Amino acid sequence: MIEFLCTLAGMIAGGAIVASITGMKEQHAQDDFMHQLENLNTEKIRGITTQLHSLSERVLDNVCSHSEKIKSFGDELTSSEAIDADKILSAVDKIISANQQMQNDLENAQRQLAHQQEIIEQTTMQAMSDSLTGLANRRALDEHLGGLLNSKKDDECIGLLLMDIDHFKRFNDTYGHLTGDAVLTCFARLIQQNVRSTAFPARYGGEEFVVVLHGANEQELVEQAASVRKFVSEQTISHEDLELTITASAGLCMVQPGDNLTIAYERSDEGLYKAKELGRNRGLWLSKDGWVQFPEKAAVPEPATDLVQSDPSKPVGEESESVAKESEENSDLSTSDSTELAQGEVQPSNEADYDEEAAPAYMDLTTFVDKVRDHLNQLQQMDLPAACIMVEASIPGEESESRLSWQKVLTLIQTKVRGIDVLCHFRPMTVCIFLPGCSAEASYERASEVKELLLRSAIDWDLVAIPEKFAVAVGHVLEKEEVPSMLNRMESALDEAKHAKDEEIVVHDGASTQFLQL
Repeated sequence: MIEFLCTLAGMIAGGAIVASITGMKEQHAQDDFMHQLENLNTEKIRGITTQLHSLSERVLDNVCSHSEKIKSFGDELTSSEAIDADKILSAVDKIISANQQMQNDLENAQRQLAHQQEIIEQTTMQAMSDSLTGLANRRALDEHLGGLLNSKKDDECIGLLLMDIDHFKRFNDTYGHLTGDAVLTCFARLIQQNVRSTAFPARYGGEEFVVVLHGANEQELVEQAASVRKFVSEQTISHEDLELTITASAGLCMVQPGDNLTIAYERSDEGLYKAKELGRNRGLWLSKDGWVQFPEKAAVPEPATDLVQSDPSKPVGEESESVAKESEENSDLSTSDSTELAQGEVQPSNEADYDEEAAPAYMDLTTFVDKVRDHLNQLQQMDLPAACIMVEASIPGEESESRLSWQKVLTLIQTKVRGIDVLCHFRPMTVCIFLPGCSAEASYERASEVKELLLRSAIDWDLVAIPEKFAVAVGHVLEKEEVPSMLNRMESALDEAKHAKDEEIVVHDGASTQFLQL
């Protein structure tokens, strides 16, 4: 009986030790993996390694302690001169209790290992992903391409497509870096939407993106590359009340045996450079006879999604699942509901929230015309829209009294403009607002909001001189229209707006004017 119990105790202890050793093997595998990643996030990796080492020592201590306990229980039984039923039952209880404790310790260690594994996977993904767009980064691209070349079949074609957003710097200079980041994010999403599942898209750096393509032959790769480039170049991106048209230039080369990422990139970059020399918004591929333009492959692009400032840590693939929902939610937001604008400024919703230092200043007419002319040159080159609003207040009374009232009007108008808008004193009691990148529909909405705010606020002014009427006119800038022509057209519309009702604004569509209900 005593020998049986000792044998049983040994088997139980042995099972626990085997389980612990298995955990130790998993631990060593984790240590090896962490060593490979140590240059990715040194501090985080060191912390994980320390925790795993501590966990390993605890498991070993528990196993040794458990083994000693089992041996002690066995010694108690074998040292007895006579078989004592109470001692036997007590020893069995102790063995069961010790095994249960050991089992709990091992389960706890397993949970901690699983948690560390999650951290390792997150760290790996962060180290191999671009934080802004969620696409693979250059390191991941290099490893992916290296693995493909090592396993490439003789009848398989691999191509490296390099794309660059045309005139990207102008987006940053005109609308600010937050809008530029939004353009990059959306561009990455558009690529993701239009590549095959076998393709590998990545952000190479800046505004350059790479797609590794697979196909049966060169022609198939060229058609894939042409389709992707054309798709992303036929989109109009809606961001806040901006409508941004993006185009892309591209270079494509076939990856050859012995190539690495640097060699393939340099060849594709040569094609990209030539595409820009030819006028941008096109792609070239390297054939046996030299560089050839992409075919004009017919493609029906899907509607582009509205740009939103997304969580940089969220991969593009996950974001695309909620694109429809985001687009629907954003379409319900009016300009007054928006809080983050193209240059990251907070748009005040009322006079109390108004930040005078952050608001654009009113210019004199000469400075305004020069500023708007520069804006129009850039916008027209980029094929982007623009609009103009004029507001005039009729304020009776002494000049000193009407001046106080007019100052109130100026302050309220500033709460409805963005940091990129351009304002000027056009004539006495008249303001002109230039809205770069603003579509016709968005400008109509903005003009309506301005008039509604003025009408609503003026009722409560404790002033001697109160505005009797607000005239508001709005219109989009016509293609190749000069600043003087735009101002003359808007001034004519403003004169008609003097006869409009309080609940109306006047819209100039380029050919005629019409009265629009608020």
